[in-house]
Amino acid sequence: MPDGEIDKRKAVISITVFLVTMVLFMVRPFGWDIGFIAVSAALILVITGCVDGKKAMRDLPWSAVLVLGASLAMAKGFVSSGVGKVIISFLMKNFESVVTNPVALVTIFLITGFVLSQFMSNGSLVSMLAAIGVPLAMKIGCNPMPIALACVYGCSLAMATPVATTSITIVQVAGYRFKDYLRIGGLVGIIGAATAWVCLVFGYGLI
Repeated sequence: MPDGEIDKRKAVISITVFLVTMVLFMVRPFGWDIGFIAVSAALILVITGCVDGKKAMRDLPWSAVLVLGASLAMAKGFVSSGVGKVIISFLMKNFESVVTNPVALVTIFLITGFVLSQFMSNGSLVSMLAAIGVPLAMKIGCNPMPIALACVYGCSLAMATPVATTSITIVQVAGYRFKDYLRIGGLVGIIGAATAWVCLVFGYGLI
């Protein structure tokens, strides 16, 4: 097929698979896992010839996949092992003057989420940080909402490294360098973090 010409059959199949996949993501029939749905959709595209399976496997950034997988496992273990409770006890014992200040908590969890999400899965990281921040806020009698939102906003600013999020990892195959992500994504992330801090601190009247 000449370059630039669209294969109508492949286009129809690809669009159909995409739409069905989005519906299944929302409905989750029979308790299907999102990963199972996504992999099934990818296999359909390979089987129907819409995607060259060998080329896709060859171009896949395996180092990024391994990093993401390891991050998910680490965050899951952190949440389920009870490490969060140990950290809370340690902070209350050694840094009471800091962790009893709502503004300091928002700042700490916002920055921590922003930094760690550049290398860890942001979805799992939110759970990990919230497991520490929300109980800590309730323990000191602080409204846990701004702390929880600080975790969410901080982890949502994952854009300064090639492995920050799955969507950014995918575009890594385009040949961008690490410093390209750091220069553009880092600047946008810092602006976003500053904006989130102002909204949380003043919006919830923490000052």
